[in-house]
Amino acid sequence: MLALISLIYQNIYQYMPAEYHHHTSGTKTQPMLEIVDEGGLAVAISTSQKVVILGGGGREDAIGQAIKDQSDIDMYFGPGNAGTQEYGENLEVFDTGSISQIDPNLVIVGSEKHLATGVTNRLRERGLKVFGPSREAAQLETSKSFAVEFMKRHDIPHPETSITYEYDEARSFIEAFEDGTYVIKEDGLRGGKGVHLPDYRYQAEDIWHEIIQRSGGSEPILFQERMHGKEISVFVLSDGKNWTILPYAQDYKRLKDGDEGPNTGGMGAYSSEFEISDHEIVNDKQKRQIEEIVEKTINGMAQEGVEYKGVLYIGVMFAREKDFDPVVIEYNARFGDPEAQVIMPVLQREDVDIYEALYKTDIKEGLKNFDTYLINKRLTHSALTVCLASEGYPFSSIGEYEAVHIEPNVVQNSNLLVHHGEVKTDPYGRKVTLGGRVLYLTGVGYGVYEAAEHVYDSLDRKDVWFHGMQYRKDIGYQLISI
Repeated sequence: MLALISLIYQNIYQYMPAEYHHHTSGTKTQPMLEIVDEGGLAVAISTSQKVVILGGGGREDAIGQAIKDQSDIDMYFGPGNAGTQEYGENLEVFDTGSISQIDPNLVIVGSEKHLATGVTNRLRERGLKVFGPSREAAQLETSKSFAVEFMKRHDIPHPETSITYEYDEARSFIEAFEDGTYVIKEDGLRGGKGVHLPDYRYQAEDIWHEIIQRSGGSEPILFQERMHGKEISVFVLSDGKNWTILPYAQDYKRLKDGDEGPNTGGMGAYSSEFEISDHEIVNDKQKRQIEEIVEKTINGMAQEGVEYKGVLYIGVMFAREKDFDPVVIEYNARFGDPEAQVIMPVLQREDVDIYEALYKTDIKEGLKNFDTYLINKRLTHSALTVCLASEGYPFSSIGEYEAVHIEPNVVQNSNLLVHHGEVKTDPYGRKVTLGGRVLYLTGVGYGVYEAAEHVYDSLDRKDVWFHGMQYRKDIGYQLISI
């Protein structure tokens, strides 16, 4: 009987309206139906689930797109943007009470601002499953001084760091260090722009005065030795005890080509296993060292009475000053932006169930049977994203409310993805810019060169365009310049 009912559903599927279908990698496929035999009566049960994603940038759009492409899941975004509303519902109100009324199967906290306020704590108190660390665990990102002291306690390699609140002490650091040998970091959340690299003493003094004026002297300031070397983004899923490493990525913080100009929130990224001439991005020795750093971090948090659940970003530099061994430059408590825009497509192409992996971080021992690396083999695909920023970024919001142009052929191209950032829909139904990092154009291919070719060929044709648009033309240059 069950076999017969299953066959009937297969035969009638082709006549079902389009809204009963969901898309995977650009093709329409059948939603999952579970046939249950209850005392001889066969019943079809919908497996439709609900996910709420908190945030409204390119990261949240990338996560949402990937989950929607793979699953028959109803998506809600708080607040979302003009891109997320194309496949989900943007919420005007998204406090813990209104989210509880939706009764989602999972809440994904994308933005660090939400983590800092403890929204994950409040949602879990209401019995909801949440992807994201507690406010206490998120201190690894929300307080750089906490992170440094934590690394000292658990013997995790990091740059030598001095922390101060005092003007006179700061002046002594500035005078003691040689020009260009240190980094100044602000303690709290600064949207990726709280790191300063003064080359001269007068620049360091100006930076110090700016920080004091902005914070009122209430937050510590870090003086950290400046190191040199290749940086990579390491993302780790953790259930508080078990963990698994995602595909490595590299992002580009500087505004202009050749890593020139001011720091930004991120102007592009790539994810790939291969370095120039097919050398791996990370060799076997470095992989073992990174695994040790991950283990010390997750175990160290647990030893201090704080389970780290969700995703942990570890900014790693293979520092020349440390014989190119990995050193932790910073922690973040959420997916990176723009790294999420390349990691999600790679996971999709490697047939990883993204929703399942994220959901299991909030299950006790949920990742117990996962490998050390979520993809424990060579990647078959690479991805590269280019951020399209508004005129004036990162200093001003010049270029607000410019019309966004996206050719239909981009949406139809399976090797290209558009992720929306600072974009809204105006009263006339048009997409317009809000200033800042507006869009991300992501290419997927068999290697970084092919992924970059998809993106830059499209940009050369002005398939994606808005007035005043600026972007880097050298994302992935280390891998594609020969």
